[in-house]
Amino acid sequence: MLSWNIRGTGRQEKRGKIRNMLKERNVDVVFFQETKKSVVAEKDVRAMWARNKMEYTVVDSDGLAGGLLCIWDPEVFQLKDCCCT
Repeated sequence: MLSWNIRGTGRQEKRGKIRNMLKERNVDVVFFQETKKSVVAEKDVRAMWARNKMEYTVVDSDGLAGGLLCIWDPEVFQLKDCCCT
């Protein structure tokens, strides 16, 4: 499990570095704070996740402030209930 104040996920180069680090450390569940994205596209989430199977949930930012993203391997972690605000 990893929690990280990412300070933005906008650049493709940064998403590639995140992907490599998650793969190297064999992370099953990751929590990102400060995504700074008002809308997080699934293709961007997939660009960061190094595994084939994935589920995720997002709390969009308010402009350039905030934003949360949680990604996990559904074979390791199963979300039963969630409240995102």
